[in-house]
Amino acid sequence: AAPADAPPADAAPAEPDAEPLAGDEPPADDAHDAPHDADADHEPAAETGALDSFGWNDERAPRRSSKLGGALLIAGIAALVVVALIVVINRDGGGDDTSTMSTTPSAPAAATRTTAGRGASAQDTVVLQQVNLTPPAGGDRPLGIAFLAIRDGRPTVAVQVQDMPVNGQDDVYALWLQATDGSAKFLGYFPGQVPATGKTSVSAPLPANTGRFAKVVLSRESISAGRTASTPREIVLEGTIRVNRTG
Repeated sequence: AAPADAPPADAAPAEPDAEPLAGDEPPADDAHDAPHDADADHEPAAETGALDSFGWNDERAPRRSSKLGGALLIAGIAALVVVALIVVINRDGGGDDTSTMSTTPSAPAAATRTTAGRGASAQDTVVLQQVNLTPPAGGDRPLGIAFLAIRDGRPTVAVQVQDMPVNGQDDVYALWLQATDGSAKFLGYFPGQVPATGKTSVSAPLPANTGRFAKVVLSRESISAGRTASTPREIVLEGTIRVNRTG
């Protein structure tokens, strides 16, 4: 389908059609081994069928990696767990480092700050795979990590990045899935501007045909272009999805 027209640069981000998901501040280093129990009576969704239908039942894919350092890995796991929590939207333009994805680009001044409540059970989320995100030309900055997961029966991607260059008034970061033939599926824009710390996190629902894509891609796009591109313009980070691809 043809991409939709983008709104003016000073417009606030539009909500995606699918229910957006959100990240949160990472907990202490031992938090990833201690799931919350406030929602423990909630039964997990039918996970096995969901894994098979999305082509993510690759048991060989490692759940952990030390390449990006323990702090980033723990932060990534924390972001994955909190996508199951209730999201509170506060449009105060604060310099937050957590965001929900938007289907339309916005100027940095219209940033959406997102925080999440506590208390959801980690049993609601099944981590399927970790994807390390690195610059396509090599190097160690910026870096990112993406987790593919099933949350309450819904496929989800949660991404955290560090050392990201702060985007300007005329550009915005976007998240994609990309196939081996170069075709891509747009997942959403990062609302607003990356904080000066260079650290931010986003999460979004994944499409039913995720199994046909080879990479998770983060790109820099132009707001002034006026339309969402069909493929990434300037790839900043990318990582290979280790799955049994279909299609």
